[in-house]
Amino acid sequence: MENQEIRRTDRRLVRKGVICDYYEDTVVYADGQTAKWDYIHFWGAAGVVAVRPDGKLLFVRQHRACVDRDSLELPAGGRSNPEELFEETAARELREETGYEADHLTYLSTVYTAPAYTNDRMALYLATDLRGPYEQHFDTGEYLHLEAYSLEETLRMVREGEIWCATTVCGILLAQPHLMQL
Repeated sequence: MENQEIRRTDRRLVRKGVICDYYEDTVVYADGQTAKWDYIHFWGAAGVVAVRPDGKLLFVRQHRACVDRDSLELPAGGRSNPEELFEETAARELREETGYEADHLTYLSTVYTAPAYTNDRMALYLATDLRGPYEQHFDTGEYLHLEAYSLEETLRMVREGEIWCATTVCGILLAQPHLMQL
């Protein structure tokens, strides 16, 4: 259902970025008042809950400058272009960041990261029947440390706030019913 009380009348590119573009939207409310809203455009990303043959889940630990701390996250990354299929992104990021390939990628869901100011969305997949590890291939400036944990350890880390990345938490919780059957 469309919201008839608010409509966008203009979108102006403020800055073209490396991984996203920043816009300023002009919106008009039903009473005629106008406001400026920020909008960040992103091509979308894919994240992978990867299960090794020993049952452990793969994560990457990396520094996140925006929050000035390290984060334990699912292997994930942005699409190379707007036409790249999310499943292709998931397979590529799994191989690049962990060195593993999956015989089976199961779609879990797509989550929007912060719909108040961005269209950024992440498609989440479960990767099983892994082959590898092969050599990892990090993007320029990407420094990752591969870690593996059991489902029980992972759920404890979510509860205790050690895993705090929203898309990672979503991926784990969406995959949990599948993981309980493995």
